Amino acid sequence: MSRWTLNTTREPDGSTLIGNSRICDKASRTARCEAVRVPVASYQVSGEYAMLQDAAEKGHLDLERAMWETALGMRRAGADLLITYFARALAERLIESRRAAESAR
Repeated sequence: MSRWTLNTTREPDGSTLIGNSRICDKASRTARCEAVRVPVASYQVSGEYAMLQDAAEKGHLDLERAMWETALGMRRAGADLLITYFARALAERLIESRRAAESAR
């Protein structure tokens, strides 16, 4: 059992405060946009990227799913802009997805 505890508070807008950090949902993202009038960016450190690559090479995880999870995690945390080593791969997948959706119409 860890001796560290997290002080969590549920806010009226549906977000959760953990210590001084906010886990954003759609409602709190809107509230943050009203309170903070500048874009918020999140970046992926090289060590995290290297760890994911190494784990995927050893067969411990699916790199595609890990790539999406890290990007979605940054968005859920409230980032408007993502800076990640997976940027090219994410952009390619999004373009492929959009083309597939358009051709299905």
